[in-house]
Amino acid sequence: MKLKERTVPHRVLQGEALLRNLSPQSSFYPLVENDLSKRKAGYWGETQLDYYLRLLPHEGYYILNDLRLPFKDDFFQIDCLILTTRYCLVIESKNMKGTLFFDSKFDQLIRVQEDNSEEVFEDPIVQAKNIILKLSFLLKEHYPDLPFNYLISIASTKTKLTSDTDKIDRVCHASAIVHKLFELEKQYTKDVLTPHQITNICKQFLKIHTPNLKSILKVFGIARNKLLKGIYCPCCNQQMVFFRGKWICGHCKHISKDAHIQKTMDYFLLVRPYISNQELRELLGIPTRRAARRILLGSQLPYIGERRGRIYLSPSFPQKKTEKEENIHEI
Repeated sequence: MKLKERTVPHRVLQGEALLRNLSPQSSFYPLVENDLSKRKAGYWGETQLDYYLRLLPHEGYYILNDLRLPFKDDFFQIDCLILTTRYCLVIESKNMKGTLFFDSKFDQLIRVQEDNSEEVFEDPIVQAKNIILKLSFLLKEHYPDLPFNYLISIASTKTKLTSDTDKIDRVCHASAIVHKLFELEKQYTKDVLTPHQITNICKQFLKIHTPNLKSILKVFGIARNKLLKGIYCPCCNQQMVFFRGKWICGHCKHISKDAHIQKTMDYFLLVRPYISNQELRELLGIPTRRAARRILLGSQLPYIGERRGRIYLSPSFPQKKTEKEENIHEI
């Protein structure tokens, strides 16, 4: 039973929006592009995990995807958490190509590419164990004896898995994840939770789940004035003008009635979840307040305030605060 669906990460949506609003000549462009590629790859790996978890029976398995929970003065992320009456399972998802070597001596993951170059990553086994420690801390008051276990899901079957030990039996390709889960749960024969208790745990986790909505502009140190202003033609990339309710390209004569919608949604993702008439005029390059008002009302955005004090809200407003205020490929 899936109690929390996986959605496209906010950072992926922000990255796509930022690339649409940065000049390709900007020094930040390749940095954002690289970051977005990695995050899309990670998300794709997680969707592969979800695909194979559909093989689980609907009853008896409570699945929470993409949780971000508070721990002391920080947060921790869980790719997938499965609760049953007998135990709880943490699944970490990785999407990497090449050969992966799990170094048990130094608790690290080494990736070897086709050109024999090596790259070192944090060991996902250690990551999963740390997540279990934090979950145990959150639940220790009411569920001190709750058993936890973990699995590591590797998205692509083309990725070769190696190690210096045979103790990586909880690492597998996503296609084998359900079979590994069934093997693992044989060691748990006693019920420690009732379905009602599981439901309460899930409700509590969903209540304290805190999406990471940190501004991508702050992450990369990009000033707002570096974002492109105006609407650009999708056909020839020349700037369009707004005339009598339509966006018109003077270069190729392309016409659009809704070219402003994507730009406005990008503003909500990149800058803040609300916009004023004046800010929209500056964003789209519209000369008159009346034209901007026509666009805003036509967009059917929720709003607060009246007359010149009115602001228009993102469809998802209010957004939950952070702690501190297409092709998809493997990485």
